[in-house]
Amino acid sequence: MTPNLTNQLLLAAASLLTVVAIVDASIGRNWDLVVVAALVLVLQMALWLRLAWGRTAVPIRHDLARWLGERAVAGGEPVGRVAERAIGAYRIGLVGIEPDTDDG
Repeated sequence: MTPNLTNQLLLAAASLLTVVAIVDASIGRNWDLVVVAALVLVLQMALWLRLAWGRTAVPIRHDLARWLGERAVAGGEPVGRVAERAIGAYRIGLVGIEPDTDDG
């Protein structure tokens, strides 16, 4: 199971519980709790959109993550850029052609 799928399932469960809290607070006429729970639900939906349309999370070993962090600090650039360059170089070695670049 990919990290994004796991996170989306956990977020869906949390959102369902938040909806239940909104319904329960509405039945009990506890309007301030309804507003707070609704705001939490809005934040959860914003996080869901970020997970759905954000960058794909790729799990890597701890030693590789540490190496990427060290290279990023040494080069003064984001870890993601170092990782993209390393994966791109590996891909070139595998297939022998330059990959299409996409800065998004």
